[in-house]
Amino acid sequence: MALPPPLGERIIAINVVARGGGADIPMSALVTGLGGVLAYMACALFYQAGERRTAVAVLNSSQQARAAARAAAWAALLAALWLFAQPHGWERGVAIWIGAVSAAGILSMLISALRPGWHVASGAAAGAGAIVLATAATATGAAG
Repeated sequence: MALPPPLGERIIAINVVARGGGADIPMSALVTGLGGVLAYMACALFYQAGERRTAVAVLNSSQQARAAARAAAWAALLAALWLFAQPHGWERGVAIWIGAVSAAGILSMLISALRPGWHVASGAAAGAGAIVLATAATATGAAG
């Protein structure tokens, strides 16, 4: 009877694999990271779409802009769900997505409570991070 692999081999981690002098991050790690960033961006958008909580003047004065922010947040959540399901399958992807959305929501509330002025900037940084990770995933997918 074969023994199970050690715990370190069973834990899913981002492994950096050296290839030809450079480093290449596995595609599943990039896609999972992109899903996490989109989940945080969605939580920040949901928070800013609240009528009394927003720090953005456009969202504060316009019901249509708040509705657009909520629609963008739902689109980001659905995109994150689809991204988590790609490398892990739907059975594990949904569970990982729920965990990522929970962690992103807790982080979003923590930032909004401790540093309210940073909330909009952190959401914008998440959007920029999503663009960088999507570009890296596209380049890795094309190269690999």
